[in-house]
Amino acid sequence: MPAPVKSQLAEEWSKDSSLDASQWPIQPYSRPPLTTDKSIKYAPLVEIDVSNWDAPGEKQRLADQLHHAVRDVGFYIVKGHGITDEEVLEILAIANTYFHNLPLEEKRKNPIDLATGQSFGYREPTRYFGDTGIKEKLETVPSSARTTLIVV
Repeated sequence: MPAPVKSQLAEEWSKDSSLDASQWPIQPYSRPPLTTDKSIKYAPLVEIDVSNWDAPGEKQRLADQLHHAVRDVGFYIVKGHGITDEEVLEILAIANTYFHNLPLEEKRKNPIDLATGQSFGYREPTRYFGDTGIKEKLETVPSSARTTLIVV
């Protein structure tokens, strides 16, 4: 694993004396195998390339493209950001360990507090979609970098 993210995680975990990170070693993440099954229906995906961020007019073009993706399509992917595939796999390994290996009691020690403007922390999947009776399957995780990992 590249040092920056792993060392940030180790630093964050070391702040909590009740947490023994050695109990939950980070396991490498393996992507699911690619499929060529033509019967699977896929949602359209807008590709937003941010590699020319500083070019004249680019920020407005990107804002327009993002607006279209969110309003009209619903799904988008950002590319040209400089984040390596190795870094993505590392973050997925950390998230997989957090969501699937940590007991609920440990995750509850880092609650999200949106009422105070805190936009990071753990949130249990306890809400329902309107009056459908369908419970959401969304969890969020705390991060010292103030980014949010979401598992659905």
